[in-house]
Amino acid sequence: MIVNKYSVWGERALVLIVTLRMISGGMDALLLPIAIPAISKEFGGEWASLLLMSQGVVLSGLLVLSGRMGDKLGLKRIFVIGSFLFLVGDVLSGYASSMEQLLIFRVLSSLGTTLSLAVAFPLLRVHIPEERRGRAFGFATAGTSIGLVIGPGLFGYCLQYLSWPVMFFSLIPFGVIIMGAGWYWIPRDSHERVSHTFDLPGAILLMIALSVMSLGLPISLHTQNITDVVITLTITGLFLFLFILWERKADNPIAEPDLLRLPDVRTPLFLTLGVYTIFFGYLYFAPVFLNEILMLSPVKSGVFIGLASVIPAVCNPLSGLFIERHGMKSIRVLIIGGSVAGILCCLSLFFLEILGGFNSIMLSLIFFGIFFACTRTSVYYYYYLSVPAEKAGTAGGILETGIEITSPISLMIVHLCFASGIIFGAGGIISTRNLSIDVIPGVQGIFLCFLVICIGMLIVMKRKGDADNQIK
Repeated sequence: MIVNKYSVWGERALVLIVTLRMISGGMDALLLPIAIPAISKEFGGEWASLLLMSQGVVLSGLLVLSGRMGDKLGLKRIFVIGSFLFLVGDVLSGYASSMEQLLIFRVLSSLGTTLSLAVAFPLLRVHIPEERRGRAFGFATAGTSIGLVIGPGLFGYCLQYLSWPVMFFSLIPFGVIIMGAGWYWIPRDSHERVSHTFDLPGAILLMIALSVMSLGLPISLHTQNITDVVITLTITGLFLFLFILWERKADNPIAEPDLLRLPDVRTPLFLTLGVYTIFFGYLYFAPVFLNEILMLSPVKSGVFIGLASVIPAVCNPLSGLFIERHGMKSIRVLIIGGSVAGILCCLSLFFLEILGGFNSIMLSLIFFGIFFACTRTSVYYYYYLSVPAEKAGTAGGILETGIEITSPISLMIVHLCFASGIIFGAGGIISTRNLSIDVIPGVQGIFLCFLVICIGMLIVMKRKGDADNQIK
């Protein structure tokens, strides 16, 4: 393992850099959804949907390649280059004079996000000793939640009292600090000066498969055409099949199949996909439920959802400290506890007829915050625990790609379970503050799916505990 040459202060600086990157990433994820009405009013809305989906397409298509580049060319180099592109893209986005320019600059910014995100947690894996890695992962995972709390208020103020370009400019200080501090404080790793070839055909096949799904699935669901959904999934499956065939015979496979053969890598990867399927699904569901069903204002809805993000923002560092002190046993406790909270979150909405709409959503928000607070740091730490340092970048790219894939999958679950396409406001079936009977089966269907995922996580952790006991 490579240890940070700057000792404890250098480790703290690295944790701060990665945490700031995650904060800015959480804020950046909210920027366009908040700004798009004002942008569409100024430039027209023809490219609005593509602009909103551009980051997801770039992320899902290039994360594995970015992580692989980190292993081959150096984690520090890729992180600093990504931070620079993110900064330049945000500055140019603020000065865009047309929707086409904004789309190009946003893709540039998303490319920077992809490069830096893929290697952010691998940097902690490589340069932070295991005995202090728990709190490092805790602060870094809390960063996203902090960004989700700060973003709505800051961007709302910019939009109401200033202008939408200021929203992009507000991220410039983050970009400057992250890039400058990253260049100065992050130590070089042993792979940085070694030249390697890349599996370019494999990267292209994977990029096409995941980009088709990230772009095609939301559009197909929005048009409510089941044929388009089937075509999108078929094309995605075809290119994934070709990718797997190619990787089997490639001399230098981009996805490192040996990593996925490790049980202690596959298990936390499965758990992470479950956590984020519920996370994204809930974020798609909650605003619609609050705005369209309970008829709350967007401001009140944002406050309630933001409060749910406060819980993981506060508790993730505590989870990291708990993991440091108690090891693998604490990971099992946190994931099992988080899964139970997830089950209670699902049940509180499954029985919304009994509890009432407002009480149901408030209980679910609290349990959702506890679920994410317990599970996120745990699954990240568990995943990187068995990843070799020399393959940390590739492992990071695989994990973050899996997380990005869960977003359109969650959208599909929510959309197919909701009645009459209410997720896009197209149904017109909600006309009062009372719950429509047409909506209740859809809500129950969504959380029945999420309930199955939580129960699956419990079963996986129980089997993991049984296997560890047999080894002992």
